[in-house]
Amino acid sequence: MHRLLVSLALLLLATSAFAIEPPREKERWTTLTIDELTIYSSANDSTTRSVATGLVRLRDTLSVVTKLKVRSPLPTRVYIFGDQRSFMPYCEAAIGRPDRLSGVFLSHHDGNQILIDGSARSVDRVVYHELTHYFLRNTIPEDVPLWFNEGLAEFYSTFKEHGDSIDVGLPVEDHIGWLRTQPLIPLKDLFAINRDSKDYHEGNRQGVFYAESWALVHYLMIGSPERREQLGMYIGLIASGRTIDDAFRTAFHGTYDDLERELRKYVRAFSMTFVRYNLADLKAKEVLAPQPLARDALLVALADLLMHTHTPHFGEAEAFLAEAIKANPSSADAYAEMGEAKSWQRQHAEAEVNFEKAVQLGSRDALPYVLYGDSILRRLDASIRHSAGAPPAEITKARDLFRKATELNPQSATAFSGLGATYAMTTDDPAPGIAALERSLTLAPSEIETIYNLILIEARAGHREEVAKRLNALARVADAETVRQARENVYIADLNHANELGHAGKHAEAAEIMKSVAAQTTNEQLKAQIAEQLTSLDHVDVVNSQIADFQRAVETARTGKFQEALVMIDALLPKLTEPEMLAAAKDFRAKVTEYIAATTPKKKK
Repeated sequence: MHRLLVSLALLLLATSAFAIEPPREKERWTTLTIDELTIYSSANDSTTRSVATGLVRLRDTLSVVTKLKVRSPLPTRVYIFGDQRSFMPYCEAAIGRPDRLSGVFLSHHDGNQILIDGSARSVDRVVYHELTHYFLRNTIPEDVPLWFNEGLAEFYSTFKEHGDSIDVGLPVEDHIGWLRTQPLIPLKDLFAINRDSKDYHEGNRQGVFYAESWALVHYLMIGSPERREQLGMYIGLIASGRTIDDAFRTAFHGTYDDLERELRKYVRAFSMTFVRYNLADLKAKEVLAPQPLARDALLVALADLLMHTHTPHFGEAEAFLAEAIKANPSSADAYAEMGEAKSWQRQHAEAEVNFEKAVQLGSRDALPYVLYGDSILRRLDASIRHSAGAPPAEITKARDLFRKATELNPQSATAFSGLGATYAMTTDDPAPGIAALERSLTLAPSEIETIYNLILIEARAGHREEVAKRLNALARVADAETVRQARENVYIADLNHANELGHAGKHAEAAEIMKSVAAQTTNEQLKAQIAEQLTSLDHVDVVNSQIADFQRAVETARTGKFQEALVMIDALLPKLTEPEMLAAAKDFRAKVTEYIAATTPKKKK
């Protein structure tokens, strides 16, 4: 099957290979909003409601049957095209090549886009497959076993709704054909496959991997009630950090060979069953009739789609947005989207002009405020990288924009994340920043940038135990380099704390922290800096000790014990290297010697 999960890179600036024209002015489009799901459709109302119903029914089913978190603070936009002719240009733009598909799923950091050919009269399996992946990520931010991730997505990809019931787990004939003609991957090997494994990428074995993963999930979900409970325990153990083998033995109470024999028998069976649910049992949400869509809103929605395709189509997107502004000069959404287009093309000054316009128009949508704040943070970050610092007034402006966004949309993870990020750039009271970032993580648990900034602020605040937990969480969702950079920032925070201890005279504690950082950091320049600081601390300790010895000699002389003071200063003099102290010690010795000579009775000749 085709898998079209497209991870979009911001700032990808390649140009379009073809032009996409805006819809004709009299072309009828409708819209429908169901929670975070927004549908734009040029298909007839019957098709629009049918597609919307299928998507909502899948969401309702997964919510009840699997307990997955199917509600998300991030938007999902669905574009239903009335015929293949209008669908294909956007489909090609979305995946970067022509293909005879009827559905495409795009996922990116700020939401999802789904493209559907309305003339196909049904939702493509790939859409249900990728929606299941998305819901699973919402529920378990950490990586789940790949066989389960893909197997579960395939299990729900054949979802069907009809009348008052829905069917789950309908057989995939292609997979059954594969499994009955190709050798299975041993379960011990299947459970160990990850995204870097050859079996996940290489032709024939990839087909067997998907088919076998689907069959195993099908058996565990439907074929064996006992195994279904064990599957839930297994996933829970993996999520808690147990190893693959340990989790398997604990949950399944047997060997890989035992379960593999059961799977082979299941696959060879004459037929596979499925599960039927009544809508009443699912508490399914009613899908209302679609409503007419204003032309400026349509153009903004399509421009957003063109900017999130495999290769962003900025030229066409900006043309759509210019026409949207012409149709409605007061469209805050159009200015906000234009600002985003300019920002992605690194035209940051123009971007902020458009964001400012969107804000001035009094948008009740949180997005313009978030985008404007993001643009300011991006500019400030560049300034900090060039050692120019971050003007407090600009940080305050960005903070106010994000705070406004959180008021307009209390479910916006990006708004809270941006608000928290402003505290990572200052030495302000960290508590509000930590609270904002923690709120963001409750809404979007696996956002790397949010976890990263939370590590920076908590490290600065001295929350060492929390930092350790955050680093472990970051390691589960981010690449090794990002984790390394986070650790290096923690080390810098530790060094700042060590310097504070040093200034407070707690040199031993400071030195211990510095030595610990030096042993862990991969930054050679930082290691050299620490070595200098440790040498400086040692020197300060030596000098302080010498000052203390000098003062004791002075105090001893003040009590009249001049001979004892002379012995003390004579022992100290060879150790002194500081010119001023050496001169003072010599002067003191001369005075003590002079006083001893003056007060010592002379012997008669």
